[in-house]
Amino acid sequence: MSAESSLQPLPAHDLTSITDSHTPVETLRLAELIGIAKAHLSWIDLIIKSFVAGIFLSLGAGFDIAIAGGAPGLRQSNPSMATLLSALVFPVGLVFITLTNMELATSRFSAMPCAALQRRIFAPFDC
Repeated sequence: MSAESSLQPLPAHDLTSITDSHTPVETLRLAELIGIAKAHLSWIDLIIKSFVAGIFLSLGAGFDIAIAGGAPGLRQSNPSMATLLSALVFPVGLVFITLTNMELATSRFSAMPCAALQRRIFAPFDC
């Protein structure tokens, strides 16, 4: 058996990737639904969720500062490891915010316009 005959092209159905992702249309639809839910959030829930999100963000930044500035021996002996650890720890606050469904202004900046452009909400806070 020659090398040329063993290199057969794969059928088209084998070339498709298997992912758990959404199509662009589905993504916009989900962003629209999130924008509608955010628009109907009560003021007290918005304030509490924003406050807790700020705590989580500060926690991640505090971890980053503790590793970046609190370990001068690590910074002197292995600066690349200190930078890597610092970069790995900083997003912890953002992960906490995402996992607990808290509110950041940036999440509203992306979700609310999707709902407003579809005319599903008519004001920033359509309560």
